[in-house]
Amino acid sequence: MINERNQIAQMLRSFVSGSIGPYDLDDFTSATNEDELIENVQIEAANITKGSPGMISLLSVLLGVGCSPVASVSEQALVLETIRSSLRDSLAAGDSTIRVQIAGIDLNGDGRHEAIAYVSGNTVCGSGGCNLYVLKKRGKTYQIISDLTTSWPPVKVLGEKQHGWRSLSVWVQGGGILPGYKAILRFNGNTYPDNPTMAPKAPADTKDDIVLFSKPYEGLPLFSGSQ
Repeated sequence: MINERNQIAQMLRSFVSGSIGPYDLDDFTSATNEDELIENVQIEAANITKGSPGMISLLSVLLGVGCSPVASVSEQALVLETIRSSLRDSLAAGDSTIRVQIAGIDLNGDGRHEAIAYVSGNTVCGSGGCNLYVLKKRGKTYQIISDLTTSWPPVKVLGEKQHGWRSLSVWVQGGGILPGYKAILRFNGNTYPDNPTMAPKAPADTKDDIVLFSKPYEGLPLFSGSQ
């Protein structure tokens, strides 16, 4: 708890140093439990980045390292276990190269965060990209509602919605697709398209787009023994 709190505090200090101005983060770093820490992350991020063009960048950093409003350490563990179970009977089982980046964001406006996980490694990536999962909390576990293949970063959450869910975008390139392009993934009422190469090109970026993951082969190890 202390290490996680200090890590986020240092990240915020580094972000604002010399660019936005000095801020007193004592209230933020005094969080005594995980729920309070998560709430203070939201408040401090909003205060520090108000009116700043770096707002989305900071929030993306917080999401990417698992310190977003949903991807706390305990939530990360649940997401990892769900993905681990889904790969247990596949060639990817036990692959020490697999890394998982986890972000949390409310995709459907119900006030609860879904989890988005980008999974990369030797056995889950090909020339066309790696795997992207969208998961929804069900009780004390997560359920995979979308398993997308052949996707590259940047992975973004877009401002537009379909069937009440925010659209996603990924980069599509390789596997015979050249040049690459940004594909938009629209929710169909049940899931997102599982093959981004069949999805249409995304429109131009907007101020409402949020970058979740910008590089593959980073994040937490999926299987024990990974380094």
